[in-house]
Amino acid sequence: MNTKRILIALTLSLFVSGLCTWLVSRKLTATPTVQKQPDVIYAAPSHALQAGEVLKAEDVNLVTWPGSKPIEGAFSQTAGVTGREVLFPLAKDQPILDSDLSAAGAGTGLASKIPNGMRATPTRWLGLRDFWFPARISTCW
Repeated sequence: MNTKRILIALTLSLFVSGLCTWLVSRKLTATPTVQKQPDVIYAAPSHALQAGEVLKAEDVNLVTWPGSKPIEGAFSQTAGVTGREVLFPLAKDQPILDSDLSAAGAGTGLASKIPNGMRATPTRWLGLRDFWFPARISTCW
């Protein structure tokens, strides 16, 4: 009688372990369904740009970017970037960010590099030309 119970218990445990193994393998091999987000269009330079250049319509084209990785502060139209000065060098087809350009209507030169709401005071000290900003000092040679 004891052997009969042991054989029933072993058969039942073998069946349960086989069922669990089959369920786990089925879950692991299932391909997840991923929803593809549509691509986003951003404004980018059509050629490499150096700092100080003013963007013209022929300098800017539109590039596609994966929708799963959107860029904060990038322009989706070319109208918002034309006429603004480039503050940092930009590579070809690199999406243009608002922080890469001067403020709209700021013009060109040093005035475009001073952030809105801040002032710069020119001074002459030991032959150096300095611009003093609140909480920081920037020296121009």
